[in-house]
This record gives sequence, C-alpha cells and structure tokens, in this order.
Amino acid sequence: MAQEDQVFLLTQEAYDKMQEELKWREGEYRDEIIAKVSAARAEG
Repeated sequence: MAQEDQVFLLTQEAYDKMQEELKWREGEYRDEIIAKVSAARAEG
C-alpha cells in the first residue's frame, strides 16, 4: 500500500493554538499522567 503525503493548511492562529497545546501536553499534562500512573502502580 502506497503512503501518500498529506498537506494541511493552517492559519497562523490555528498553528499557534496547536503549538500551545503541544507545549501543554509535553509539560503540565505529561506530569499529571505520570503522577496518576505512579499512584496506580503504588496501589498494585
């Protein structure tokens, strides 16, 4: 099966919003997930 390159056109506003979400997911959100997983592991 051939893979096709996909091009997505974004406004600057949409791009900025996606960049902001990425920073949140890589930072604060990731820390929350790590804490939840650690708590679950501690409970067994």
